[in-house]
Amino acid sequence: MNMKTIGLFIALANALMAAPANYVIQSSAAARLELGVEKTGLFRGKKHVFTFEKYKGTLQFDAAAPEQSKVELIIEPASILCHDTWVNMKDLKSV
Repeated sequence: MNMKTIGLFIALANALMAAPANYVIQSSAAARLELGVEKTGLFRGKKHVFTFEKYKGTLQFDAAAPEQSKVELIIEPASILCHDTWVNMKDLKSV
């Protein structure tokens, strides 16, 4: 392999790495979107754990300029589940 060919491969690799990469975010059985909320005051040390079963979005990551990257996430609020074991059933509904 000559130097010209190697240079071409390097230039092509740099061009591909510089292009923003697009990703699809979607709910599935293998993925989990979780939100943890730390409590303060009387319940300090406790944590609410919520998961969302239905969500979708996109991620555009620009390795050359990470500050230009973008995320759009849409969460279906009706799909929220609370997994707290330290809250009684009556209070769980209000959480």
